[in-house]
Amino acid sequence: MPGWQSLAQKAAEKNIELINVSLDFQGPEKVIPYLDEYGVKIKTFIDVDNSSGLLFGFKVVPNLLIFDEDLTLKFKCIANINILKNEHKLSVENWIDTGDLESLNNINSKPANIPAIESVNVLREGNKILETGQGDAKQLLKNMVTDDPENFIFRKQYWAINNPEKFYSGKIDTDWQRKKLENNED
Repeated sequence: MPGWQSLAQKAAEKNIELINVSLDFQGPEKVIPYLDEYGVKIKTFIDVDNSSGLLFGFKVVPNLLIFDEDLTLKFKCIANINILKNEHKLSVENWIDTGDLESLNNINSKPANIPAIESVNVLREGNKILETGQGDAKQLLKNMVTDDPENFIFRKQYWAINNPEKFYSGKIDTDWQRKKLENNED
């Protein structure tokens, strides 16, 4: 997040606003303390049911979407943006400086299918379970990971609900996530 924070400050000087969408079906009570702890100043919307994934066609994160002032989608990078990679950061900085979308061409999207409405409904159901305490959100997510192992959104939510210390206590442990994927673990 610090990498995006510095880019957001630079973008603001060019009258460009960067907006963060946090996908977390456990809701604001998990996300806001994390944002506060790291002093995140980027406007953040919290998507509890992957409505953004349904709208823009992704079931993995992170993504980069660029809209113009009329809210027309001008650039879309699915699942392959890592602002900690110097070449990605430099490409985004160049776009901020010049407005030239061609500068982002070295950030290639991975193919992604538009998620079915069922994925949104499942995350809404999981959120309702968490709110009411009626049901087993962990089992619901485990079933979804089993049914759709390529759906990284389900997988991350499953990991987060079972291993909150890897997501909500300090820095998000991406090395742990990578090892889980390499070892093909739920």
